Amino acid sequence: MAIRFLPASLFAGVPTPESCFVVPDVFLPHIMHPAPVQIWYGSRFSAKSYTKADEYLAKACGNAYFRGIYARQNKEDVKNSQYQLFKDKINRKPWLKRQFEVRDSDFVIRNRHTGNMLIPGSFDHPEKIMSIADPTDIWVEEPITRKGEIKRQDFLDMFGSLRNPYGVTPRFHFTFNPISVYSWIHETFFEKKEIPSHRVQANYDANPFCPPSALEFFSWLKDVDPERYRIDALGEWGVPKPESPYFYAIDHNKHFGTCTYDPALPVHLSFDFNITNSVLVMQRKELGKRLEFLEEIHLKGVDLEGVCRIVAERYGRNQLHFTGDASGNAGSAYTTGNQSAWKLIRGYLAKYGAKYCDYSQVPTFNPSTDSSCFICNALISHYRNALTIDRAKCPNLVSDVLRMMRTTDGSLDKHDANKHNYGHLGDCFRYSLCNFEYSTYTRIASQFGHSV
Repeated sequence: MAIRFLPASLFAGVPTPESCFVVPDVFLPHIMHPAPVQIWYGSRFSAKSYTKADEYLAKACGNAYFRGIYARQNKEDVKNSQYQLFKDKINRKPWLKRQFEVRDSDFVIRNRHTGNMLIPGSFDHPEKIMSIADPTDIWVEEPITRKGEIKRQDFLDMFGSLRNPYGVTPRFHFTFNPISVYSWIHETFFEKKEIPSHRVQANYDANPFCPPSALEFFSWLKDVDPERYRIDALGEWGVPKPESPYFYAIDHNKHFGTCTYDPALPVHLSFDFNITNSVLVMQRKELGKRLEFLEEIHLKGVDLEGVCRIVAERYGRNQLHFTGDASGNAGSAYTTGNQSAWKLIRGYLAKYGAKYCDYSQVPTFNPSTDSSCFICNALISHYRNALTIDRAKCPNLVSDVLRMMRTTDGSLDKHDANKHNYGHLGDCFRYSLCNFEYSTYTRIASQFGHSV
């Protein structure tokens, strides 16, 4: 962890050392990077915004033409964060106060000597940003928040029109905490990489100015909310937590970890049938006192036969037990001979050498989502530390059990799940618990006098 000075050569006619901005060392190689999209992301208190503001002021002090737009999701946030940050920085340095005219009336900041400008904008009125003439840069602070995100189309419209007649290469800047893996920003720049970008991850431990109160907060957060700690302190992409989670008994400290396949034990498979078929692999250990969810199979472009081939190759020597979506019992015009999905599974597994298959727990109907909510959470609470989901090998399941919501009557919010295309592994999880572990549920329910 170190700090460095931005060299005075970036500025116009201002001597060192007064002109030097002090920034965390982690950002120094990336200041003034020429890539058209700059993404600085990571934990809170990492000085991302602080350093980006320095970069903007440095460019505005230079002789080269610069017209930088700074924006957030709404005008009030722009005023209270970016504009106030610029204003505080300028007021703390006498030479900057001599350089800049700061206008509270419209939040425009203008360099008196070079004419370069910092101009505000907000994504509640994106058309006003696009009306600003001849910009060189757009800096968007916190394009993702826990309340929402800027629209992808607004970004594309701005990115496509970002140009100026002065030969200055235009750049788009993002600074944010990676709150939601379901953001289009994650999909576009991190997952599919459809648009090239220069990405820098920076966390609080690389910032020598991080206040002691932040360290105390992170220490507290690690125990209270480990998933949020991963986002706020470790700068990892997160999964938003709903206000009414469907799997409300899931505990980050107890239920996510590492599991180990035992070739001597039976394997329990739970299927969900969709455009992308899903399979969840589970083993009972310690004479049924421990449940380990070893792996998920959820591969786009792999048909049901391909899924069964993977199952047979990995677990075909084990005794296999099956459960899952009862809708797979219905014949389909999309299958050869109008066969059901379960009949196809039987044939495919036999074809690829899986010999020891028990289909006795394939359901004839699916339990209601409100009933399965209660059953699943009762079982999760019952097993406590003895139920583990492999975080690395079940990423979609981890995401689903954190993301799935229940409605006011306790049923699954299918509307949100269908709208955003998630919950398929979560369905496998509830089928697995409700069907494979139903006898356990009836036993613990009867102990407390509950009817089943």
